[in-house]
Amino acid sequence: MIFKGKAESVKLQGDAIIKIAENTFFVPFVWKNEEVSFTKISSQRGRLEKILTPSQDRIPPLCCYFTKCGGCKFQHIKYDVYLNFKKQMFMQTLKQRGIINIPNLNIIGIPHGTRRRATFNSISVGASHWFGFNTEKSKAVISIKNCLLLTKDLSDLILPLKKIAKDISGDFSVTQLINGFDILITANKYPNFSFLENLADFSKQYKILRWTYRSEETSSPEPILQIDKPKINFAGVDVDFPAGAFLQPSREGQEILTNLILKALNDYDDILDLFCGLGCFTIPLALQKNSRKILGYDIYKPAILELLKTKISNLKAETKNLYENNLDLSYLNKFSAVLLDPPRAGALLISEQLAISKITKIVYVSCNPATFARDAKILLNAGYNLQKINLVDQFVFSPHLEVVAEFVRE
Repeated sequence: MIFKGKAESVKLQGDAIIKIAENTFFVPFVWKNEEVSFTKISSQRGRLEKILTPSQDRIPPLCCYFTKCGGCKFQHIKYDVYLNFKKQMFMQTLKQRGIINIPNLNIIGIPHGTRRRATFNSISVGASHWFGFNTEKSKAVISIKNCLLLTKDLSDLILPLKKIAKDISGDFSVTQLINGFDILITANKYPNFSFLENLADFSKQYKILRWTYRSEETSSPEPILQIDKPKINFAGVDVDFPAGAFLQPSREGQEILTNLILKALNDYDDILDLFCGLGCFTIPLALQKNSRKILGYDIYKPAILELLKTKISNLKAETKNLYENNLDLSYLNKFSAVLLDPPRAGALLISEQLAISKITKIVYVSCNPATFARDAKILLNAGYNLQKINLVDQFVFSPHLEVVAEFVRE
């Protein structure tokens, strides 16, 4: 059934709210005040059919897969309007948690064509094969030939990967490093012989440094083939990249975040880096001041081992599950500052521990405004002041947003 209506507003996830009589529908790829026709596909969800009255902010999308691929939500509006929308949605998220005194927000955009890691979905059924990304709110896969979000080299790898992956159903997580590509396959079945027999030649042709496999995301990756050690660079220091390790989505985003963190923590000499990973920020912080002592914690042991191999004299690191283990308060109080960069789940337990600590400054880096707002409220209730917030649009054209916030206890 086709309805006609006018968009009242747009939510952060990219869905416009359209009310018809007493019914409320959520329709993607529609902008504020646009009149559209849409098909009802569930009790509250619609699929856009036609723009009847376009917004003055609407522009032609850059990608031919837009509205079909489930990745991008905001290619159809002017870039400055899009950035301001993200900024306003972030402020709204804070206010929903009762955070009213919000410092001036600075939002930094990152150009598309810079993303250096992606996970491609592969589905093989009989003679049919799909290789690309999930469609809008679905597990179905749309085959793609390129992606404008990715670096050119990573985008150019899509079609060759599709060809070699034709018999595999699973995920291909591809990371572009300084000396080539690292690929981790997550699939129920181990790759068959026809895939393996051509792997060496394929790897040499397309600069694939290493292939690893795991049966599920919680499993440890096991090696399939390694041509050379994949490497990443932080502040001039080369670090071996373990399979499954975390890396910022783009080099440009990494540099912006690093500069913001270095500036925020410039005056502090005893720093605890929580969720430090491979040392993306830990290494630059250690090298910034020889007099500084910095300790990093992370759950992923292979990353910690590689970080320790750098042998930077004023840097220490330990493996620790920060979601299950309390930080010793007497030890925590030996530090003057904390850098906190948790996964999307946020850092509820740690925020509660920091709230009763004597830490002077906390720099909180978050990729999830909702969990950030939850944790920020805990720190503010404990007497910290929210001094500064920078927003970094690392996840271009998506609802996601990176936050760098500075909390200070007077």
